[in-house]
Amino acid sequence: MRLLLDLDAKDYTDSDNSFMIRKAARAIILKNGKISMAHSSVYDFFKFPGGGVKRDETIEEALIREVKEETGLIVKPESIKEYGYVLEKYKMKDLPNSIYTQYSYYYFCDVEDEIKEQHLDEYENDYGFELSVTSVEEAYLRNKYYNEHSGMLRYIKREELVLELLKNEKK
Repeated sequence: MRLLLDLDAKDYTDSDNSFMIRKAARAIILKNGKISMAHSSVYDFFKFPGGGVKRDETIEEALIREVKEETGLIVKPESIKEYGYVLEKYKMKDLPNSIYTQYSYYYFCDVEDEIKEQHLDEYENDYGFELSVTSVEEAYLRNKYYNEHSGMLRYIKREELVLELLKNEKK
């Protein structure tokens, strides 16, 4: 799979320990010129549906599970196609001398027409995540605005940059 973005903050030293390595699967669901994403109704930003891969599942299984939990959409397994991955690496503020490394694997996929019930985590409920179908441009602009005016969360910046890649590739 190709590297889309290397978001290495380089804010750590050789004496820091690698604390956490996380793999995540994220869905790019495009249909009729629109993209399906999880939208925070509380903070007004978008994220690609997806999340962490559990120890006993494949990346594709995690993608299917996470999309269903966060949006209620059912991924068609045969439609899953690689797009690329984002590498994030930075020093953790809460744990001295520790480094967080995450690989976010992005996949194009199609979904069934029927929408099921969401099953959100506590933080996802707190953020008011709901399924939203919008343009890539609109999602990109909302995330860019959020990052410029509301104090950046790392994952929103990551999503902004992937949306920018998608937007630019459409041209």
